[in-house]
Amino acid sequence: MSKPAMAQAPSARPPLDPSSIAQAVEVLLGRPATPAEITALAGHRSLATLRLAVMRGAAFRGALPRDAAPRPGAPFALPVALLRPPEDPALPWRFAEPDLRDPVCQLATAGQMESPDYLRWCGVLRDPPGWHVAQWTRIWLLAAIEKAGLYKPGLRALGLDLAEGHLACVLASQGQQVVVTPRAGQTLEALLQPDLIAADAFDARVIPFSPLTHPGFDLVWSQGSVERCGSRAAALELIRASLDWLRPGGVALHVVRLDLSSDEAAPEGESLVALRRQDLLALTTRLIAEGHEVWPLNLHPGTHPLDEEVDPPLAGPTHLKAEVEGHVLGSFGLVLRRAGSPDREAGLP
Repeated sequence: MSKPAMAQAPSARPPLDPSSIAQAVEVLLGRPATPAEITALAGHRSLATLRLAVMRGAAFRGALPRDAAPRPGAPFALPVALLRPPEDPALPWRFAEPDLRDPVCQLATAGQMESPDYLRWCGVLRDPPGWHVAQWTRIWLLAAIEKAGLYKPGLRALGLDLAEGHLACVLASQGQQVVVTPRAGQTLEALLQPDLIAADAFDARVIPFSPLTHPGFDLVWSQGSVERCGSRAAALELIRASLDWLRPGGVALHVVRLDLSSDEAAPEGESLVALRRQDLLALTTRLIAEGHEVWPLNLHPGTHPLDEEVDPPLAGPTHLKAEVEGHVLGSFGLVLRRAGSPDREAGLP
């Protein structure tokens, strides 16, 4: 399969020389490259495309430990059980190729990364487009914020457990007051992205959470904190509790890891918590019953050739879908809007 045009190097870049190919193959396979392998890989213009070609081959799969090898057979397909619409008619449901022009609760897919909307947001982020789920996460969040009418000055936003500051800087550059809780070991100063906002404006508009912080935010978001909660019960409670920090009508956005191979067992531990379809349905059913709004749930896995691929553990460069503990996990964006009810006393979990 040829690499999509967006990920290719410019045509002016010369092909890799045989010694570079041989060195890369030796690193990936743990043995010297054969002349036939060097010949077969000739013509690649970047190490990124060469690495993908080697990792998709039988030689790479054979070099992995048996318990880490990707599952053989047909490309990934979403199990039929996960495709069933919810029994609750109140739950909004969609099954269509996800896009960024009308974002909903959706999976990261390669098709979104080739869209004009993706390129537009890459320009806002001043980040060259690439096949990285971390980049998709930032762009889906921004697209959802814009759709919700919250991409404008004068608003208050709360970022939870942030490991990087791209979104905080973009929102602050729009004239918003952004309160953040940096991830453990991360400093507020390290969240500054000088290409996105000047240091003095960052200092004025991006402030740390404190015990004196009041609820009533227009926006709350997280991008990785849910999967770090240690248990599914704690992860679901974090999502629910984030609504307490919103004003009536405010929006909560969370990017979570979703199990795409099973609706029963799923990874759950201190380093990674993956949600299941049944967890999403139970949570959103409860929130709708309480009067909150849930944007349509869309589990469409994408139709691009890259959407069929599952990265082996610790080896894949895109991680649109990755194998963890024998499960296929994807990144899923969830959008909730708080009901217009009086504020409850709030506390960060």
